[in-house]
Amino acid sequence: MVQAINVPLELKGFEVIASELVDGVIEVEVRSTRPPACHHCGSIDVVGHGRNLRLIRDRACGYPTVLRWLQRRHLCRDCGRTCRERHPALAAGRSVTERLHRRLFERACREPFTDVAASEGVSFYRVVEAFDAHASAPRSVDIAPRVVSLDESAFKKRHSYHTVLSDPERGVILDAVPGRHKGAAVGALLRLDDH
Repeated sequence: MVQAINVPLELKGFEVIASELVDGVIEVEVRSTRPPACHHCGSIDVVGHGRNLRLIRDRACGYPTVLRWLQRRHLCRDCGRTCRERHPALAAGRSVTERLHRRLFERACREPFTDVAASEGVSFYRVVEAFDAHASAPRSVDIAPRVVSLDESAFKKRHSYHTVLSDPERGVILDAVPGRHKGAAVGALLRLDDH
């Protein structure tokens, strides 16, 4: 059954064309409102060179949500190369929005990865990938955490363990160091004290 619905997208640079509920998934047809430009040379002297449909997972709005983006392809008149339009709200070359990627990471800091994957309707590996990407990004902590959580995590197969320090009240990873032995934990805590 197909039902037309209104969805507050709240993604700057995208315009909602249509949305509908199809088999329990909200499908939102969007188009970019960003001006076309060549990503190779920066020129704005480009012409249309086709489109391709890109399906992008977004955060849930009561139902799992998928953006249907007819991504434009451009031919640059200055450098002669072709490129597809890009959007900063999309998580690099992934098929998810940056805000869903961030949400997966934030939930993975507080909940088991399998629970996050099941409730968000994504694969376990998508949660691990989001956690790895955001946990390895440098963070600045303005004030010392009131509580520090100490845990271990295996980021790769073959049991490559890391000791992970996090601030559970703010939902941020403070540090992740190789190993799961006492020395790794002490070293991570001492390094935290230096910041």
